[in-house]
Amino acid sequence: MSKPKRKCAVASCNVLIDYSEMYCMKHKQIKQEQAYVRNKHYNNTVRYSEKNKQYADFYNSREWKNKRKQILIRDNYICQPCLEEKGLIHEANMVHHKDELKDNWEKRLDEENLESVNTICHNKIDKKNRQNKKTK
Repeated sequence: MSKPKRKCAVASCNVLIDYSEMYCMKHKQIKQEQAYVRNKHYNNTVRYSEKNKQYADFYNSREWKNKRKQILIRDNYICQPCLEEKGLIHEANMVHHKDELKDNWEKRLDEENLESVNTICHNKIDKKNRQNKKTK
């Protein structure tokens, strides 16, 4: 029995692909190239701009990488917001600054200002922080 097929996600393309795929090979390549260009532009204009160079350098430093690992070990790689708010144990894959780096550079390595989080919680926290900044 063959695997189910579907059409490529590009509206004008009628190529049948495996159901687990999104795009045919041609459009997958195009999408990857577009993502590369978008990421390169973002890196040049935002991530590594003069304004953000200090932060990019910090996150690439040995000092931060060691502290990050130390915090993950301290928290047993458990997402702290999931544990504290919901009593759930989810694996943490990053370390979050409670006081944003841009707002409080002095606390960048302060263990009281750092917590282990998963991607979902980190995105929720960042969204909440952005909304709070807009209302101020």
